[in-house]
Amino acid sequence: MKLGRLSLAEDERDQLKQLVSSRTSPAHHIERASILLSCADGLPVSEIAHEFTLDRGKIYRCINKAFAVGVEKALDDLPRSGRLPVITAEATLWILGLSGAEGIGTFS
Repeated sequence: MKLGRLSLAEDERDQLKQLVSSRTSPAHHIERASILLSCADGLPVSEIAHEFTLDRGKIYRCINKAFAVGVEKALDDLPRSGRLPVITAEATLWILGLSGAEGIGTFS
């Protein structure tokens, strides 16, 4: 699969370089920033994968995410689908009872 070259603005490049040299940032942010910088420098995916000892699929996912949502959001994990929290009527009444509320929508 052939990817286009990732072009970074100067401030994005500086931010990624600062992140790569950080000692307190999460490891997955540093890894993804390194991948994006290497891609922006024009390195092929196989070479990036070999350099960071990662599989090519992970490199493709990171780069495709940067193309889709932007460089800054590509550093974080995307939100996952999940079940919405459900609060039952009994639990709502119990919570209101603990808070001292007299009824739903009425607070003293």
